[in-house]
Amino acid sequence: MEKASNPSPKSFAKQVRWHALSWSILVAIGMCLFVQSYQRWGHPIIDLGRDLYLPSEIIDGRVLYRDVLYNYGPIAPYFLAGIVAVFGDSLHVFEVTGIFIGLATMAVLYAIGVRLAGIINGFFSALLFLGLNFFAYSTWGCNFVLPYSYASTLSMALALWSLFFLIQYLYGSKANVSFAWSVVFLFLTLFTKQEVGFAIGMVHVIAWGAHKVSFRMIAGVMIAAILFFIVFIWIFHARSPVEHELFRENIAKLTGSGTSSSFFKLISGLDQPGTKFLSLLKSTSKALLLIIHAWFIGASPAWTQSRR
Repeated sequence: MEKASNPSPKSFAKQVRWHALSWSILVAIGMCLFVQSYQRWGHPIIDLGRDLYLPSEIIDGRVLYRDVLYNYGPIAPYFLAGIVAVFGDSLHVFEVTGIFIGLATMAVLYAIGVRLAGIINGFFSALLFLGLNFFAYSTWGCNFVLPYSYASTLSMALALWSLFFLIQYLYGSKANVSFAWSVVFLFLTLFTKQEVGFAIGMVHVIAWGAHKVSFRMIAGVMIAAILFFIVFIWIFHARSPVEHELFRENIAKLTGSGTSSSFFKLISGLDQPGTKFLSLLKSTSKALLLIIHAWFIGASPAWTQSRR
């Protein structure tokens, strides 16, 4: 992919108009979905009871993994604690936080689509997310406003921003600042939800190898990762027998637990007859939409020209 030349003033004005039109449509559709789903975003206890109490526990001085059991990284709970400390412990605060995380995700999907294949593809990327993932009442159970776990939604937003800056670095001006931001968001993702962090980490590793990123830059990332991990262990690991143990009692419980499997089947409805078929039908429908979108990107003149 070649570096794009600077557009002429006339071309720039045309692009601005297209961006404005795209976001006007997205905002209008988003408002309709917001009104349709208002106060139907999920049960505050069943759907996100854990995330509702964690911020107040942290504000009261308890430490994650040592005083409070938790399966994921510390970014989401401490981020929510900071929000609650400033704006108060209210359900509306959590809802607005979820909406802003959703907007950040939609914005980066739009930016990635525009960067790779033009404004039309950026618009449809954002539209698919808005229609399929933003509001629970109208999007097949996906929910960014009141999610079951803010670690899930926040990690996806962070991972996509990491991907965006990685694309900027690889296909842009090779600016070190873009590479640095891609790594910062990679670390934030890894310390928010580890499986999402590992996934975007593998994307980075493959991209670094395919595009021959310098060993010096990769070594810097590895050293930074080791330092981050040491600080993480120093802050959160148990320091006395009465405290929880970080890996054995917290993060290690994320996998290999029959109790966890039964619990997730219960809350997702997969323990009920017929639910598996409906879940498969919804997943297949989403996959078909994604395949259609991928084909549309592949058929786009902007994408075809960028790959020559």
